[in-house]
Amino acid sequence: FVCLSHSVCLGNNKQFRLLVTKAMPGVHARDEIVKVTKRLNSAFAERGDVAGARALIDSALIARGLMPNLVTANTLIKAYRNAKQPEGAESVLAELPYWNLRPDGCTYSTLVDAYGIVGRVADA
Repeated sequence: FVCLSHSVCLGNNKQFRLLVTKAMPGVHARDEIVKVTKRLNSAFAERGDVAGARALIDSALIARGLMPNLVTANTLIKAYRNAKQPEGAESVLAELPYWNLRPDGCTYSTLVDAYGIVGRVADA
C-alpha cells in the first residue's frame, strides 16, 4: 500500500475497497462506508472543507449508527490538513479511540504534514 496525499493508504481500487471494508460488519454497512469515504475525499477533503466533511460523517454515518473506519478518519484528517488547521487534524486523532480505531502510518504522516504546511514543524 502507498500513502497517497498523506491520507488514504491504497494500492488499486480493489485494494482500497478491501481496506475500507476490512473491519466493518455486514455488506450493506461496508458498502455505505466505501461510498461515504469516496465522497468525503472527492467532495470535501481535497478542498479542505472541514465543515462539509464533518457534516457528511455525522449525517451519512453516525446518525445511521455506522462508525467511521480508519480510511474515513484519515480522509477527515486530510481535510483538516488541506484547510491548514493542524489542531483540527490532531483532534481527529483524539477521536480514534471513540471509534475503536488505532492510527497507522498514514494517520501520523498526514498529521505531521498538517503542521508542516503551516510552518509549525517543531509542533509536529
